[in-house]
Amino acid sequence: MRSPVLAKADPHVSVSMRLIGHEVMRRCGDDASRVLPIRQEGNRYRISFESDFAFDPAHLVGAVDSIIAHTQLAENYLVEVIACKSQEVVYGYEISTALSRNLIPCSGRLQPKACYELHILLFDQMEESQGLPIGKVGFPLMLILAVGGGIYWFRRQPAKAPESHLIEFGAFTFDPRTSLLQTPAGEEELTGKEAELLSLLLGHINATVERQEILSTVWGDEGNYVGRTLDVFISKLRKRLASDPLVKITNIRGVGYRLVVE
Repeated sequence: MRSPVLAKADPHVSVSMRLIGHEVMRRCGDDASRVLPIRQEGNRYRISFESDFAFDPAHLVGAVDSIIAHTQLAENYLVEVIACKSQEVVYGYEISTALSRNLIPCSGRLQPKACYELHILLFDQMEESQGLPIGKVGFPLMLILAVGGGIYWFRRQPAKAPESHLIEFGAFTFDPRTSLLQTPAGEEELTGKEAELLSLLLGHINATVERQEILSTVWGDEGNYVGRTLDVFISKLRKRLASDPLVKITNIRGVGYRLVVE
């Protein structure tokens, strides 16, 4: 039996997963709770949340798919919502170009407030690292979901590439793929760390991001050594955003930073 191959840590994937977590919470009406550090197990990413929440499956699907489309994270993936206590799958769906249709269960039932984890399995990474056919991995998993939950599936057209993967805020437009920031004065190319930092703050618009969370997400293992560097990068972003007075990065003393869009 082939041993599982762990996917290499990718800052773009990590930031994208955090954006997914924050977008899910935002659509559930919670703009303040934190998304806990992302855990990676091979090609599966586990997104945990600070607070319990209730969710409408339709809103959850929209939140996940919109961020994956914006960041062009994957074309083939499986999403599962896991109950923390029982570790049972309470909801799941699959998007795959290898299947004749995407598999998305009916979404009319509101899931009660509880502790949930979001597990996202990227088949694109699995195919690259293990050489496994997407359909052979994803389809049996979805059969288990369908049988266990008694779910009826309906047809949904394959997700189309978005006409725009851009993120608009205030007078600015940010392209997370190319690190290009469109400002009223013209286009500016951000450095890799500037782009990661801005992406993280955009996932928390009008909410505070703790300093330690920024360091661990953007700088990883280097976070303990670059505390002052963070302040420098915040200063650089402030200068880039200075042309719109309604967009500000504020310092929450002793806590972290907040991207405010009025």
